[in-house]
Amino acid sequence: MPEEAGHLEAGPECDGLEVSAGHSSVSATSSQAYSRASATKSWLEGNKLLDGRGCVALVSDEAMLLHAGPTNHPERPERLAEILKQLDLSGLQSTCTQVASREATKEELLRVHTENHIELVSKSSSVPKKKGKDWGLPFGPDTYANEHTPHCTFLSAGCLLALVDHCMRDTASERCGMAMIRPPGHHASAEKASGFCMFNNIAVAARHAQREHGLQRVAILDWDVHHGNGTNDVFADDDSVLFFSLHRYDSTFFPGTGYAEDVGKSSARGYNVNVPLDKGFGDLDVAYVMRRSLSPVIDTVGGSGVMVVAA
Repeated sequence: MPEEAGHLEAGPECDGLEVSAGHSSVSATSSQAYSRASATKSWLEGNKLLDGRGCVALVSDEAMLLHAGPTNHPERPERLAEILKQLDLSGLQSTCTQVASREATKEELLRVHTENHIELVSKSSSVPKKKGKDWGLPFGPDTYANEHTPHCTFLSAGCLLALVDHCMRDTASERCGMAMIRPPGHHASAEKASGFCMFNNIAVAARHAQREHGLQRVAILDWDVHHGNGTNDVFADDDSVLFFSLHRYDSTFFPGTGYAEDVGKSSARGYNVNVPLDKGFGDLDVAYVMRRSLSPVIDTVGGSGVMVVAA
C-alpha cells in the first residue's frame, strides 16, 4: 500500500469476484518483520481467525523474485519477498487456499496488448546489458529487464488469470482472491511499457473475466499512490469496465495524469472516475473517498466483479 494511504482497515463490501494485485511499498529489518508478524498473529488468534481455512484464495510464485535490476530500485524483489514472509510468519498463508501459478498465453495477452509489444517483452532478456550489470533498460530509463524478465512478466499476468479462474468456478468456496505478483502492471499501455510495468495485468484479468466467464461489467479499483494511466487508457472508451482511481496528483508527480475531468470517452463517459488527492493524504481521506465516491458509483454503475489493484 502506498505510504501516503496509510493502513486502511476497512472498505466497502462488494458482492461478486474480488481480486487484488499489488506489491508492498516497504521493506523491513529482520527484527521488524518478526515483530510485525507476531503482532498480526496474536490479533488473528485472539479473534479466532486462524482456527480454520478462510474464504480467500492466494496465488504467487517465488520465481517472480528473479526479475531484478538496480539494487536500490523502487520495484525490487525484496518487496514481494517481504510480503510472502509476513503471510507465512503471521499464519495468514495457512488460512488461504493456494492457487497454482501459470504463465499467461499470447492469446490472452492479445486481448489488451499489441502483438508487437508482446514480442518486445518476450525478447527483453536478450537486450544489451549495462556495463558490469546483468540487466538492461530495453523499455526506457525506468523499466529494467534481465534474463528472467520474460518468464516473470508472463507469470505475473498468468497468476492473476489463474486466480480469476479459481474464484469463478461454480464449486469454489472462495469468491475473493489475492495475487502477490511482480512485475506490476498499471502503467503499461496496449503497446508500451512504462513505470516498471510491461503487461497491464489487471486489464488482462478484466478481459479474461469477461471473455472466459461471461462477466458483463467489471469494476477496477486502483488505489496505488500513482495514477494507473495505462489501465485508464485501455478502458477509456469501454463502458463494460468501470475504472476508479484515487491517487496523488500534481504537476511533478509521476505520471502526471488522472485529473478529475478525465472521465472517459464517447459512450464510456462516466466510466473512468479519477479522484486526485494532494500530497500527504491519509487514512481518513481514503476512507472518505471509498464511502462517499466509490460506493455510490458501484451502486449506480454496478459490476459483476470487483478487482482491486495497488500497482
